[in-house]
Amino acid sequence: MGRGSYSNAVRALQSNLNLCYNAGLKVDGDFGGATETALKAAQRKDGTAADGVYGPATRRAMTWFRDSAGCVEDFFR
Repeated sequence: MGRGSYSNAVRALQSNLNLCYNAGLKVDGDFGGATETALKAAQRKDGTAADGVYGPATRRAMTWFRDSAGCVEDFFR
């Protein structure tokens, strides 16, 4: 998933970037420049290739929001 994508999955990513990375994004489901920039920052922080594309390696590396647990690193592991 990358720039130009529009979906509920993008909304989930934007929401997570806001909650766990303080991205300050508008949660609109539109993967535009601001979402790409925020994702690259998260990728750099998490030690994965900062290419602005959300794929399997980024999903595994990212910290995700998990209800009462807050943001955790191993949500999908």
